[in-house]
Amino acid sequence: MSEGNIDEEFERIIAGMEESDTDEPAPQPDDRGTEDEQVTQEEVDPDQPVDESLHLEQGTQRIGLIFAPLRPASAVARMLGMYKIARWIVPIDHQIVLYLELDPDDGEEEFASLLGEERPMPEEVDRFAKVISKLSKFGVVAVVSTLAEEDSLVAGSVYARRYVNGQPEEAIPAGLLINSIDIRAEDLLLGRSRPQDYPDAVHATERPVPKGRGFGFPKLP
Repeated sequence: MSEGNIDEEFERIIAGMEESDTDEPAPQPDDRGTEDEQVTQEEVDPDQPVDESLHLEQGTQRIGLIFAPLRPASAVARMLGMYKIARWIVPIDHQIVLYLELDPDDGEEEFASLLGEERPMPEEVDRFAKVISKLSKFGVVAVVSTLAEEDSLVAGSVYARRYVNGQPEEAIPAGLLINSIDIRAEDLLLGRSRPQDYPDAVHATERPVPKGRGFGFPKLP
C-alpha cells in the first residue's frame, strides 16, 4: 500500500466509518414470520444437530472472515472498492466482517495445520487483513475455518490472528473466539449461511477514484 500522504477527504471517510453506529444501527434478528413458520420453529427439537453440510460444496470448505470495528457497511464497501477489494461485507453487532471464500484444495494447508494456532494466514486473508487493519486504530481479527464432511459428519479447524496497523500480531485461541462472536459470523464461518442470506449485506465492487482528489489508487501490499 502506498505510504504517501492521503488528502483530508480520504481521512474524513475513514474517521467517519470507525465506530459509527448512529447512521446504521446494529442488525437485529428478524423474528417476524407467518403463524405457520412460528409454529414450525416452536416444534423444532433443540437437540437436533444443525445441518452444517448445507453449504459444503464437494464436501469441503475454507472460509476466511476479517472482523473490523467499522460502520456502516455501505461506507466500508465504498472504501474497499477504492482498494480494488470486491468482496461481500456483512454487518454484525458494532462492526462488519469481510467474507472470503478460499481454495479448499490449498496444498500448503495440510502442512501448515501442523503448526496449530500459530499457522500463517492464507495469502489472500493476510493481504486484506493488512489493508483493513490500517483503517481502524483498533486493528482487525482474521479468522479461517477449514471444514470437511465425511459420512454425514462435519469436522475441521478454526484459527485466528489479530492485525494492527498493517502488521500481524498474536494468534487468538479459536475456542475463545467462537464462544464470543456474533451468531451471524459463526454461521458464516461454519458454513451454515452465506452473505447473500442477509438482506443488509453489501458487496464491495471496484470503483475508480474521482479525478482531482490528490491521491491515486491505494495499492494492496
